[in-house]
Amino acid sequence: MMKRTCFVSGTKLAFVFVLTVLLSQVATAGSVTDSFDRADGALAGSTTSDGNGVWDPGSTHANTTVSGNRVVSSAGGGSGYIHFQPATDKTFSVEASSLRYGAATSNHSQAIGFIDSSQNVEAPFGTCTSTGCWSGLHMAIEVSGDVHLWDNNFANHRTPGGSHGTAGLANLAGGGPDANWVDLKLEIDPVNNKARGYVNDMVNPVVEIDYVLSDTIVAAGFSNSSTYGAEWDSFAAVPEPTSLALLSLGSLLVLWNRKRSRS
Repeated sequence: MMKRTCFVSGTKLAFVFVLTVLLSQVATAGSVTDSFDRADGALAGSTTSDGNGVWDPGSTHANTTVSGNRVVSSAGGGSGYIHFQPATDKTFSVEASSLRYGAATSNHSQAIGFIDSSQNVEAPFGTCTSTGCWSGLHMAIEVSGDVHLWDNNFANHRTPGGSHGTAGLANLAGGGPDANWVDLKLEIDPVNNKARGYVNDMVNPVVEIDYVLSDTIVAAGFSNSSTYGAEWDSFAAVPEPTSLALLSLGSLLVLWNRKRSRS
């Protein structure tokens, strides 16, 4: 009986050790995730659900709030930004789920992306306009489903033509509000000098371009440019693809350990 007790205790200690290592790797990697699963209130200044970041109060629009475990931007220009500074020797990404409000307008798009060190020094994260604070590369998907990659506050259009395999996407085309959420992801690969945009399918990009990272990334975020609002959920800024996998593995270890404890 004594040997069995020692074995179980040793197993638990082993799991605690492995989990601690896994979570420490995730923490040091600098991942920022937010499911917005918290009390309703302003997004600006609130702490992420993983406790790894605070939404910047200076550049997050006042009409963008946390409500019902998601972000709601009740009018046009809703946006949110958070500090994020990934290493430049591995792939990193930003992703979020979005739901549009209102009817289709010609200038409407949902955008996710990065803010870099070319920012306007007078603003916390760059030059904020009605379309967001985007001094770095960002991806905007229009109501038609067309995907565009832009740089330097919409000054540098990196995808002329705009249509990249999602034109007429059922989730976005036509009047709103949309029935379904759209999953968006923008990935920068500084090792191979590439940038990739994903819509709903997070494995196969709808667009890939040559892209040389010339400025330091300092933040990540989302925005919508329309007189109508939008909802956002499942935000993640990840320094490398394995970071969230490690987090998931750590969660599985916890669940398995709990199961063994009950038996």
